[in-house]
Amino acid sequence: MGPGPLWTAFAALLSLAVGAAPTPAPPGRALSGEWGGDHIALTFDEGSATLQFDCAGGSMNVPIVPDASGRFDVAGLFWRLTPVVRQDMAPARRAARWKGETDGKVMKLSGTIVDDGTDLGTFELERGRPPRLRRCA
Repeated sequence: MGPGPLWTAFAALLSLAVGAAPTPAPPGRALSGEWGGDHIALTFDEGSATLQFDCAGGSMNVPIVPDASGRFDVAGLFWRLTPVVRQDMAPARRAARWKGETDGKVMKLSGTIVDDGTDLGTFELERGRPPRLRRCA
């Protein structure tokens, strides 16, 4: 006598739940693609990444390669943007530290200004999700 329908349904549900559990991104592979979240857009290009916030920008100028746990910690830049930008007015770029954790689909990212420790916030992003940005007022 084989397993009953209840056991078969339970086994199928369990395999779906286990398959859906987040696992870290493969170590040794640089992150890529476009990621979005509330008040943030993150675009990975070959060897770097660009961040867009509601009224600010940032960058990571190295390939972002998570460790075996899906974590990364890299140096980069941060700058504030004003609603009106003149050609002779470049934003002041400040050294920043970007720390994150990802499973390859979802990412938690936080930033800090290096020289004074200003917390830039923590953001949740999803790969392929359009960002929700607001214009500077």
